[in-house]
Amino acid sequence: FVLPSALSITLRCSYGIVFHSAEMRRIYKCRAVPIESGNSTHIVGYTGVHMFGLTSLDIEVLSFRNCINLQTIPRGALDFFPNLTGLEFSSCGILQLSSDQLRGYPKLTWLSIEFSALESIPGNFFEYTPNLGGVSFGSNQIKSVGANLLSNLPRLHRVYFLYNPCISMSAMNEEEVSLLIDALRINCPEN
Repeated sequence: FVLPSALSITLRCSYGIVFHSAEMRRIYKCRAVPIESGNSTHIVGYTGVHMFGLTSLDIEVLSFRNCINLQTIPRGALDFFPNLTGLEFSSCGILQLSSDQLRGYPKLTWLSIEFSALESIPGNFFEYTPNLGGVSFGSNQIKSVGANLLSNLPRLHRVYFLYNPCISMSAMNEEEVSLLIDALRINCPEN
């Protein structure tokens, strides 16, 4: 147990085994509700009853929904879920992104930030996550994307940018990813 500070989050997890369409297999997931203090940025603990025979070591995806007060990708999840490979944020308050937010997640293979008010993504956002195989930024307010956002991601094969002002497109294979990258460059130039 760690004493919370003004910038800390404790997660209340509901656990489940779900089929993860991006990974095409079943995974053990924590549907997290942040119990937060102030402008939360760092995970300091979690609560919840695991499914029989499973532990925090089995968690692969951490999912946040309807967390409008969560304004950044929180740090510290790997301290509790060391095998975490996916982060999902839906209807959260994340408005700005930087590569530093992903610095602590080198094993990440899936990232989803959907149904939020995100307007831009910096070109170096994935600098510390070279193993990404899938990303989703569907149903945001994206108007600009930094050059080379999806470059240097050799495993990338699923990309979703549906329902954004500058682009509404998805890609399910390497050829489609290449077309989507071209569309981002043309339709969502960096400001």
